[in-house]
Amino acid sequence: MIRPSSRSRAVLATVALLSCLGALPLRAERGDMAAYAESSALKGRTLVEKLAMIGQLDRLDDTATDRVRGACAATLNAYLLLGGDFAAVARELGVRPKLTYENVHRLQDLLHRQADRDGEPGILATAEAVYDTNDVLVDWSMRGGDEYHLVLQKLNLSAERIYGPTRATVNRKGDRIQQLLGEDSTRVFVVGVLEDMESRTSHQTTDGTPANHHVLAFWYDGAFHAIDSWRPPGESGLVRWSAETVDAMLFETRNVVYWVWRR
Repeated sequence: MIRPSSRSRAVLATVALLSCLGALPLRAERGDMAAYAESSALKGRTLVEKLAMIGQLDRLDDTATDRVRGACAATLNAYLLLGGDFAAVARELGVRPKLTYENVHRLQDLLHRQADRDGEPGILATAEAVYDTNDVLVDWSMRGGDEYHLVLQKLNLSAERIYGPTRATVNRKGDRIQQLLGEDSTRVFVVGVLEDMESRTSHQTTDGTPANHHVLAFWYDGAFHAIDSWRPPGESGLVRWSAETVDAMLFETRNVVYWVWRR
């Protein structure tokens, strides 16, 4: 659910609450986890396959952020997919360093709790585009109260909020994304989406339907894919995007898109 500040209610697109609220239970049901144990190592042959199996819902009694830590899950996946050292960041935050479901879930939970400054569900991001007198994009900035930069700091990541080149073409993000991937095809993007919590499918946001979840998008195996953490643990959240979906979710979209990279 988007939670705009009072200042930004009229400009909903400039402030995004990076959260995940919906109709699924607070924790994955026991039946959803028949082949899953928190203490297990991540399943999968490749890192992508392993990260896709984690999800953000867990069976731990002492983590309470399952439904609201989608942005932290996506950003942690970005860190790991970019070659980040799980053991190093886990030790820094007081989590055991072995890459298991439990330890990843605890790290997701800690990232959310340590970045949460206002006590509201989700992580507040206050990115705003900066234009010159000709309405050409020249920069972007974060306002006071921003929480997402704290998640990035914990993981030693930097980010660029992607906009179109002018105020009139603010949703035209494809050129910048293609430029970035042309320079390095391993670059990754944290994307705000409208998640159907029951069908577990991601959709483009609109004026009336702001983001309620975030996924990690990246180029993999000849196509754009997303890792969607709104899954029971042990069920893959890897989704291959069609060309039409890429246009709607990345290239010509109201969706919040952050390019993130390791410092």
